[in-house]
Amino acid sequence: MMEITVNYSNLGLYSQEMETLLNKVLQKGAEIQKIGQDAEISLLICDNETIHRLNKQYRGVDASTDVLSFALNE
Repeated sequence: MMEITVNYSNLGLYSQEMETLLNKVLQKGAEIQKIGQDAEISLLICDNETIHRLNKQYRGVDASTDVLSFALNE
């Protein structure tokens, strides 16, 4: 089975129900896209302040965003 890791910038954002749903959605999406079972997905659930900082650091954009994604291998 594909390795899926869900991390939280703040444990107050944690929800077992949400994590279970995220795992199901990511597994199904990988199946539909024919992603190999040797793939890994790491997901960070964070607040606006954290994603704003990451967006500025990695993209040079001084604003919040909904999603940041990074490929492990390019």
